[in-house]
Amino acid sequence: MSDFCRELTSIRQEDADSADTFKIAFPRLLEWIGNSPFMLCSWGAYDLRQFRTDCNRHRLSSLESFDDHINLKKAFADLRDIKPCGMKGALFMLGIPLEGHHHRGIDDARNIARIAQIILPHLEPEGPPGEEPPLDR
Repeated sequence: MSDFCRELTSIRQEDADSADTFKIAFPRLLEWIGNSPFMLCSWGAYDLRQFRTDCNRHRLSSLESFDDHINLKKAFADLRDIKPCGMKGALFMLGIPLEGHHHRGIDDARNIARIAQIILPHLEPEGPPGEEPPLDR
């Protein structure tokens, strides 16, 4: 790992060296998902492209349901009628503190999940028409 990557993510080289490879980790992810319905969400489109690239590289099949991906960055910008912003900026606008180390995968996933809990009800209406929850905390 480059010095830049280690600084950005706070991931240590020894942790990367001892981690499972994509070829091992991706099937474990699919096993964890199981047959339950799910929707892949990420902040931007990069993660979906990377899944596809890595699946192709390792000759693994990705799930068709990954095609139903929700780009939360775009959805947030559309709902707020603003230009797309970073995850940290969206957290700030929603009054949610950033938890963990920004750009560390697990911490970003947890922070994005907190944003998703606010955004998703606006994308998939629940309850009677006209009863949308407010787009803030």
